[in-house]
Amino acid sequence: ISEWITYGFTRPMAHVQKGPPIITAKNVRDGFVCFKDTHFAKKDEFEALRPKDRPHKGDLLIVKDGATIGRAAIVETDDPFCISQTVAVVWLESCQLLRPYLLMLVQSPFSQKMIWSKAEGAAMPHLSITDFAAMPIPIPPLAEQKRIVSKVSVLLSQLDELSARLRSRQSTTDALLTALIHQILEMS
Repeated sequence: ISEWITYGFTRPMAHVQKGPPIITAKNVRDGFVCFKDTHFAKKDEFEALRPKDRPHKGDLLIVKDGATIGRAAIVETDDPFCISQTVAVVWLESCQLLRPYLLMLVQSPFSQKMIWSKAEGAAMPHLSITDFAAMPIPIPPLAEQKRIVSKVSVLLSQLDELSARLRSRQSTTDALLTALIHQILEMS
């Protein structure tokens, strides 16, 4: 599915106030790249980086080092940025898979179990990009990918709605309990 799976730059880079963002493991969230709280690269150092260090729109990023290995996101911007060695990039320029399907697949318990079974190191877990590249993935026809993405999106939306209802009910229960305790204490 990919021409290249690799990881970001390894050499130290100067951090400046303005320039292309440096994306690290903390910036790869569940499904998106967060560009808040990033360091910035000097323009000349950024331009000296190899292409592997500068992902493109549509590529898959995956955390390969630390407690959050397996966290993934699809690049959704054309703005230039670079990735550190804690982040792997799966180049998807000629990939025919739907990006949302691929992201859901990487985030699924099926894939996460494989990722964590390959993790090495107790203090600092590490995912080898060679191991990640060798992991099997189910590739259904395009119509089935679309159906899966649609169904999972609906289910996640329903789950969010149920979670909001539970939080609301919990708040009501907490308020009633507090009122009841005050009432009991006033009677004593």
